[in-house]
Amino acid sequence: MRNITLHRSLSAIAAGVFSLALFSPSQASAQAVRVEIDDVKIEDQKTPNYSVSGVTDKRWDPKTWLEFEIIFETKVKQSRATAIDGLVAKFYLVLDNTSKEEQRTLIGETKMMSVPAGEKSATVLYLSPAAIEKMTGSKTGAKEKYWGVEFLYNGVLVGTKSSNGKEWWKDPRAYPSASGILKKKSKTPFAPLWGDYHASESGE
Repeated sequence: MRNITLHRSLSAIAAGVFSLALFSPSQASAQAVRVEIDDVKIEDQKTPNYSVSGVTDKRWDPKTWLEFEIIFETKVKQSRATAIDGLVAKFYLVLDNTSKEEQRTLIGETKMMSVPAGEKSATVLYLSPAAIEKMTGSKTGAKEKYWGVEFLYNGVLVGTKSSNGKEWWKDPRAYPSASGILKKKSKTPFAPLWGDYHASESGE
């Protein structure tokens, strides 16, 4: 009986340590989490060219993608958690060189798992060459006109930043929104790259 009681006590302690190490939306108030946005980078990236064996190589010219990347740090108050699950980054982007008919507020998001607390992290979305050409008529890339980012935890806003210091995407006069055009890294040729740099995407 004593051994059973001891086993249960050790199990409870182990469960408690695990819950401290990983912070999830169901475990604590979103007010305990804050995100500081250090930098936002929007720049061209050429399609990566991988070398593989056993296939006939193709002759092709790498095209230009637009990379929308956020560098941030997650802070957890009143907790010994070393990482959190379920942090959501929302991206808002209006391109500069588009026709009036194609002008849109592009909206995308990433849901991240095991984001380190108290350390710099990054998350990213991409605009494909085909989308750039459709919207701008250019094959050489696109430039941003406005950008904005939001971080949500457990449905609560825990960090935000924009190109003009305002939440312009919430303005009733903002351009019509379009989702599904900004692509998650896992859905692009960049998927195998920088695995220890970008936060892990949730499968949802």
